[in-house]
Amino acid sequence: MSNRAALVARSLGAFVLATAALSAPAPGQTGGPAAPDHRPWWSVTLTENSDFAAPPASAAPDAVPSWRVVAGAPRVERRAVEAAGGPATIGTLVLPAGSVVEQPIALPAESVRWMTLHVHNEDANTVVVVGDEAGREVRLSISSPDDRKRARSEPGAPDIGEIIDLASLDGWGGAPPTPRLRLRVEVADGAEETRVGMVRVETRFDVPDEAALRAELVAELDWIFSLWLERGLDRVGPRETAFLSTAFDALTGAPLAYLDGGAHPFYALLGRALQVEPNARWRAAYDAYLTDLFALAFHPDTGLPRVWNVRSDQPDDETPREVAYAFGHLLDIAEDGPEEWRDRALAQAVRIGDAVLAKGVLPDGEVAARYRPRDGEPNTSYPPLRRLDVPAELARLGAMTGDDRYTAAARDAFAQFEFTHFWPGNWEAIDPGFDDNYGHYGARAVEAWEAHPDEAAFRNVAEGGARHYMPIWRDALQLGGNIAADQVRCWRILRDVAELEPSLTEAVADLVELAARNHYRGQQYADGTWGDVTIYRFDPKAHLEVGDLPGLPRNLVEGLAFAHDADLGLDTPEMRALFTSAFRVSRDHYKREFGYLSTRTESPGANPAGGGVRLAPGLVEMLHQLEDSAR
Repeated sequence: MSNRAALVARSLGAFVLATAALSAPAPGQTGGPAAPDHRPWWSVTLTENSDFAAPPASAAPDAVPSWRVVAGAPRVERRAVEAAGGPATIGTLVLPAGSVVEQPIALPAESVRWMTLHVHNEDANTVVVVGDEAGREVRLSISSPDDRKRARSEPGAPDIGEIIDLASLDGWGGAPPTPRLRLRVEVADGAEETRVGMVRVETRFDVPDEAALRAELVAELDWIFSLWLERGLDRVGPRETAFLSTAFDALTGAPLAYLDGGAHPFYALLGRALQVEPNARWRAAYDAYLTDLFALAFHPDTGLPRVWNVRSDQPDDETPREVAYAFGHLLDIAEDGPEEWRDRALAQAVRIGDAVLAKGVLPDGEVAARYRPRDGEPNTSYPPLRRLDVPAELARLGAMTGDDRYTAAARDAFAQFEFTHFWPGNWEAIDPGFDDNYGHYGARAVEAWEAHPDEAAFRNVAEGGARHYMPIWRDALQLGGNIAADQVRCWRILRDVAELEPSLTEAVADLVELAARNHYRGQQYADGTWGDVTIYRFDPKAHLEVGDLPGLPRNLVEGLAFAHDADLGLDTPEMRALFTSAFRVSRDHYKREFGYLSTRTESPGANPAGGGVRLAPGLVEMLHQLEDSAR
């Protein structure tokens, strides 16, 4: 599966659909309102490391994985046992007097009323506290196993049992708890310690079947695409084109700005959607775009990409441009686009490749990322993260044409990079080493490796970076390190690495599942919505100067779609439930009449409708994943 799909889109919209009540009563209940449409549900565990059996973190072996230590010196005792499925580990949380651990819980509002708490403890010294974002909390003194046995045999005996219906308890002030909560485990006053084998919170999520989810996603994508094709196209200047160049307001639909035209991620996304949903209107728009792309967006002499000024209807042939995006876009069309456009796309890509080889290979083996369209002069004023962008596309072009000149230039650039580069970061500060360095260099390396599976220069960067970061990443996820929202790009890279190196599949699957659940709980705000925001100590940290866009959670939705992967064994109802809830809550919160907000709330001035094209890549990715699961 090509990593190129990660590059499509950055803006657009969603319609508000009230979520229906779940259809069946919670486990152990016989009443409760039933939804008229009888929507299916799935029981989801909301807590991480509920049984304390997770392996110790290599960087902090005495820590309690996935829990925050609030006070004291808690520890975990682990012992190996033989189970029906083979060797297993049993964990016990030991809390000395004064020790407290906690973790956040995230869920959609519709699932709050079904929450149940499950506790296995060894004594009567365990106190569990559940608090919400409104400052309310319930405190539960958990009885001992012997007391529970006596309560079951003696009518009238007090019983705070192993399974507790949380939403119905006193302490919430007559209103349901908020969708984001905190679960805390303490030692009873006066006790020397308590020993706990499990603290787990479960609830039920609405889980549409795959056909129903597919239909819901297609409908939303059609709304997003249609809106942008109506309001976002170039309709200024003497010549109208199919370029997506008009930014408009999500509340009023009024134009806000006119941008240059050219190769655009919206159409790359539309083309990828057409691979799984052959919609005639989408296809007509895509064909119109490709017609204008080939006529206007490449210099006739050099073949290099350029932009089109939609106001003057003139090209800009002077300003140096990074060429990798347009180069890769052409190769995507040549590989997977409509049959009638493939030869033309490949021919145009060859022209770019020849222009790069003619002037862009630098003395140290690096390949320039930027070129002046009119004469192909390279420009080396570009961020270092771009240094492998063009070599990756040269490697793909070499594989598609059989011309080793392109592959050789790519091989030299990757070898030069490997010789001089090191991977920075530790579990407390894994980023920007992981999300940016590996997220860019690893992505380019896996593209090249997919094109040349036997080429060590490409493999060494992709697999070497994966093996370096995987143990550090596990510690960061389990210990509450600084986790950037855009680490999601690395999930895709590791998924693709595991496809090329199957010995890593099990470890990658475990990490992607852990990361998906970590981002789901860590990027939820107090009001129950999600945003693209950095996570620290398992909570969202907005307003950091790290380039976050704390509005619509593009990375979370797309990441949960990545994670729903059949090859990793993660195409499960639970992963589909997490994806569906994040998508629906985001749709209901961010969608307006003329598109999706990109920001968390409406602004008094302009409100660009950028959120929809940020949301759409995750919806398209999920359509592809659902098709893969059905095979």
